[in-house]
Amino acid sequence: MELKGSCIQDIQYRVSRHLPTAHEVHLALGRCHLKIKTNSKELCDGLEAYFQEFLWGEPEVQMEICLHEIPEVTTSHSLAAKDPEPGKRGIKEAWLDFSDGRMVKKLRTGLFFLFGYGVNLAVGPCCKHFSQVVNFINSRCMEAPLGRGGLLGHASAVSIEKKGVAIAGVSGAGKSTLALHLMTEGADFISNDKVILEKRGDRIQLLGFAKHPRVNPGTLLAVPGLLSLLSEKERKRYGALLEDELRSLERKSDVIIHEVYGRQRFLLEAPLRCLVILNWSKDEEPTRLSSPSPPECMGLMGTLMKSPGLFYCPGDHEPLIKPHPESYLDCLSNTPVYEISGTMDFHLAARMCLEAVKSVE
Repeated sequence: MELKGSCIQDIQYRVSRHLPTAHEVHLALGRCHLKIKTNSKELCDGLEAYFQEFLWGEPEVQMEICLHEIPEVTTSHSLAAKDPEPGKRGIKEAWLDFSDGRMVKKLRTGLFFLFGYGVNLAVGPCCKHFSQVVNFINSRCMEAPLGRGGLLGHASAVSIEKKGVAIAGVSGAGKSTLALHLMTEGADFISNDKVILEKRGDRIQLLGFAKHPRVNPGTLLAVPGLLSLLSEKERKRYGALLEDELRSLERKSDVIIHEVYGRQRFLLEAPLRCLVILNWSKDEEPTRLSSPSPPECMGLMGTLMKSPGLFYCPGDHEPLIKPHPESYLDCLSNTPVYEISGTMDFHLAARMCLEAVKSVE
């Protein structure tokens, strides 16, 4: 199938006629109530299973998203490649802005995403690349809070006794691993890799994304309760690896929160009570938790800052405002910030986080 049309509305009309959507899923992702429509029963069933905790039976709908399953899709439109984010390699996306929205193509999977002014659709091999479809659904929910002035953060998050804890750090620092360790201590899950910090009166609300943690084998081996997600063969193979080899192994698996930890453990938001930044050292220093000075906090904000990227398309296609450390520091001015440094030890880090949260009023 070829995506033709001079605007997003025109392309949507052509796609919907060719691939009519007969299946629906209703979701409540925080304050965002969605109707997901698709032409694929397999995809519909997959979404219902994945978002089981967020199924919504009420008729109120704030946004409609259409997912059109088709093995291959092309376009004659010329798309511009997006430069990779700092620290990343390889070009993964290309995009084009129309008068009424944006088209984004995932270069490695062939999926197309189109959105703007109330239109939201994905076209291509959606079932095969289910995780990217989940990311797209979540991305549509971030526009409203970001439009209200919220800040996007590169962090995992949990709720400990109704106190939100954001966990930041560079890629590979173990944000999700620490969050899952804290869940074994009774914390509830809020978000895997991205959060939004939104001011509401005199407090900051921590908003999460409805995406289950995707972790590597090292986390499945180390976090209590996750070993059963590996086969006996995988346990032996991964268990025989050296620590550095295991840590560098990239083979992601979903940890479905409601299947592993039970229902009502995925909350999506909580009042932010503290930020924990993972800043491990390669030297064999003792693991410690400290309160960095304001200048040190400024230097650490780079681990938290995150640009919304191509999937945030404000009205009239305004240019994206690059995140600045000052904006995040100002937002966190009344929030305790902690740094965990030294030798990587998630069991000890979890205990430190629990003690830190207890000390917060």
